[in-house]
Amino acid sequence: MKSVFFFIFSFVVFSASAQSNASQGVDTSQYPYWIQMMQDPQAPFHATVSAFEKYFENRERQKGDGWKVFKRWEAFWRDRLDENGIRISP
Repeated sequence: MKSVFFFIFSFVVFSASAQSNASQGVDTSQYPYWIQMMQDPQAPFHATVSAFEKYFENRERQKGDGWKVFKRWEAFWRDRLDENGIRISP
């Protein structure tokens, strides 16, 4: 029971720190912060796209690397933003 609680707690803390780090100008080229940012409805769209582009800037695309999934997500949300670049709620 303690290990389950610890796992959940560490996941929540890690996710929160990853989102705040990516939006504060942390180097997103080394860690895929864009994955957590895609799942956070409050993450700015343009910051998420920027984190994605920096991550893949010097990497070769490989099967299963998330590139195609992100591009679909980007195309879907591109026209569904408020004036601040935040995704509108469905």
